[in-house]
Amino acid sequence: GAYSIYPYDDENASGIDSEEQMVEAYGKLYNWHTVNDERGLCPDGWHVPDNDEWTQLTDYLSGESDEVGKLLKSCRQVNSPLGGDCDTNVHPRWNAHEIHFGTDDYGFSGHAAGYRFANGNFVYLGERSAWWTSTESMAATARYRSLYYGNSSVSNITYNQKGGLSIRCVKSLD
Repeated sequence: GAYSIYPYDDENASGIDSEEQMVEAYGKLYNWHTVNDERGLCPDGWHVPDNDEWTQLTDYLSGESDEVGKLLKSCRQVNSPLGGDCDTNVHPRWNAHEIHFGTDDYGFSGHAAGYRFANGNFVYLGERSAWWTSTESMAATARYRSLYYGNSSVSNITYNQKGGLSIRCVKSLD
């Protein structure tokens, strides 16, 4: 397993001046081998959710809204129509979108941390968030869930296990 940190510079994250600030704002991007490591990435009593657990969440929220992604996105956005503290250029935040802005109704606070392609390129800071699940799909791919600034859904996708995505730990119920 390995992790990387999205590069910070004026083009990517204006106002962020150090690696520590970047990690504080968006966290680290992990390859899937970190999720699958028997030593565990999450603290005791917590785990990386599998694809079925994500489905339980999105199915539950679908009863509340047909825009589940909107409910999970942080409201922090450039030109947020919600105004107040949601309208910000300061990281962490989403890029501007007048229709598909986040409302963070459940405190999930999904930030657009982007991701790292398997070839090492970093992309989509401010536009996409992606979290590994613990569900492997084939020998070299695994499932992840994603939010995108240009829509209000939660995508369910497979990706190369060498890529770098965020991790969300959830409390174990057993």
